[in-house]
Amino acid sequence: MSENQRAPFTIGTVFPGAPAAQAGVQEGDQLEAVDGRETRRLELRELSQLLRGEAGQPVTLSIRRGGMPIDLTVVRARFAVPPLTSRVLPEGVCYLRLSTFPVAFAIGPSGRTIAQDLDTALEGCEQAGARGWIMDLRGNGGGSGLSQVAGRFLDAGPILVERDRAGGRYEQAASGHLFRVQRPLVVMIDGGSASASEAFASAVQEYRRGVVVGQRSAGALNTANVLPLPLDAGMEVAIREVFSGVHEQVIDGVGVAPDVAMSGSSDNPAALGRAVELALGPPAGVGPLPIRPPTPGEAVLSEAELRRIIEPVQLRAEDAETLDQAIIAGDLPIDTLNYYAGDSPSLDAARQRAVRLGWHGGLVRWLGHGFPPPYALSVDLYRDADGAHQDFREIYQPDEPRNPTQYRDAEPPVLLGDDTRALIGTGQNEGRIWIAWRRGNVNYVVARNVTPGQVPSFDGLARLGGIIDARAAALGR
Repeated sequence: MSENQRAPFTIGTVFPGAPAAQAGVQEGDQLEAVDGRETRRLELRELSQLLRGEAGQPVTLSIRRGGMPIDLTVVRARFAVPPLTSRVLPEGVCYLRLSTFPVAFAIGPSGRTIAQDLDTALEGCEQAGARGWIMDLRGNGGGSGLSQVAGRFLDAGPILVERDRAGGRYEQAASGHLFRVQRPLVVMIDGGSASASEAFASAVQEYRRGVVVGQRSAGALNTANVLPLPLDAGMEVAIREVFSGVHEQVIDGVGVAPDVAMSGSSDNPAALGRAVELALGPPAGVGPLPIRPPTPGEAVLSEAELRRIIEPVQLRAEDAETLDQAIIAGDLPIDTLNYYAGDSPSLDAARQRAVRLGWHGGLVRWLGHGFPPPYALSVDLYRDADGAHQDFREIYQPDEPRNPTQYRDAEPPVLLGDDTRALIGTGQNEGRIWIAWRRGNVNYVVARNVTPGQVPSFDGLARLGGIIDARAAALGR
């Protein structure tokens, strides 16, 4: 049911595995009564109160389906709403509904990351014979997993260009993990589509990857950091202005205008009907993009190989200093040149630098509770020690572009590997500290988020760095 809906109340989405689905509730059912109380004079707020209750308690729903009255008993239970749902429509179109852009490393209710959820959903649609895709972002307020989501549909970049007041230019790329089959794509947006939703729609539109349908988006797009505060609080601080990837148009305060405007509420069936038509018959010149050829000399290892090499030295839950922080929050394989190049002034130049230095990929892991988790360790592999050294000490060729440095060096509290640095964030990196070291052809960086304004302590980082470096030394790395 949509937020502003009034009676008659129609079921818009039934999540697989949810109590309603287990009881037999279907999309399109009209809800006429709850435990015998008629709904025709209720507002949505009042209806929601009737439906809520203690876990394990039953509630009887009187619905009308195809003109026939049906009573269904739903047993209330706790249920985590998945960020992504999918189904194949009768017309043969794969309908994907994304309610948020989860953090790339976060494990969702399905037990998978958002990238894995998307691959699973798209594979299911292929098996069902889908001929086109609809990505419904209506009401999606954004998030931080843009690269992983966009990477399933386009291997292009930049998908965004960011600038900060220090004069930096930061081109952002899709992850480089295209789904194995590419179909015509329609993106649905409305006034509730914000942040990453707008970035996704803009990239699809500017690269002519698909058609954007609906209403102008919210116009709320800037890059921000979440700074930890006492009492498990946090503060989001905007650090960069964001522009579209191709034409570098301002989106914040303006929004993304759809290619095909559709008026009415977000549950307007005409909008979905038009999206289906466009997914089955896209305009000329709109559709899947040519796949970017590999960069000459590219030698990035597969995720499986990176995990095999790096896992023995990576963070473990038992590395936490206290039991309440003994949890691995997630990890992210850095297994494409797009990952290395993202956040650089020029994606192409950064890809070429990665090849020149013999970068083979990496693996990042987060340790501890909260968002962002307090600790992270990134491990990057190189062809040889010289390539690792040049990246570690940020040695650039005269013609290689680089962004302004936004940290300052500090005296390392511990010496690790062959070379060690301690860094304190400044500017947009305020509230972050790092200990980085190189051991042979491998670079390590252990990072911590700290409360701004407090005197940074490297004690926790030095402790974790010592544990990781000892593992690497014991393995002869």
